Amino acid sequence: MSVRTICNLFILILITWAQHSSACTISPQPTFKDHFVGAQHVFIFQLESLALVEQNKKPPKNRVVWDYSPGTVSGRIRITETLKGKKPQYKFITFSTFWCGGLRLDVGHYFIAFAKNDGVVLKLGPSDRSVLNLRSGYFEPSEGVSYKHELLNIIRASLNGKPLPKDFPSIYTLQFTQYTTPPPLPGETR
Repeated sequence: MSVRTICNLFILILITWAQHSSACTISPQPTFKDHFVGAQHVFIFQLESLALVEQNKKPPKNRVVWDYSPGTVSGRIRITETLKGKKPQYKFITFSTFWCGGLRLDVGHYFIAFAKNDGVVLKLGPSDRSVLNLRSGYFEPSEGVSYKHELLNIIRASLNGKPLPKDFPSIYTLQFTQYTTPPPLPGETR
């Protein structure tokens, strides 16, 4: 084999071996602590259902075709407990599950939300840090179980004036709602 053949084979192997790569750029979003400080309502909800959001597209010749938005979902929520402010009116939630900045909220799970406003639809943005998954161990007050949920204990203490821990929430906690956890902003610690 000649040197040229070996080089061509090497280049061919590199080209076929290379992985597809993608970049994701999201404009800076408010931190969890920003949401915590600015929240008028802090509440726990259960995600009861999810469905893809249909979008009306008009192709040529004025025919209407229903198509699905890439990764936009809407769901029904049920508020189980209010920790700050009056009970909000939210009944629905919308968010993106797109790989870049999308969120992961699983049906049946309980989440804690920090909202500035009230309304019928809780709209979450890309890489939104205003919602945290409580994972296992949360029991609704009506169930009468006296279990101390670590995440809720920290939040309740902070709502009563104790400072949030420096690294709260941890990357481990964020990974339950964020597909790609964005890097910390300058000056932000986790």
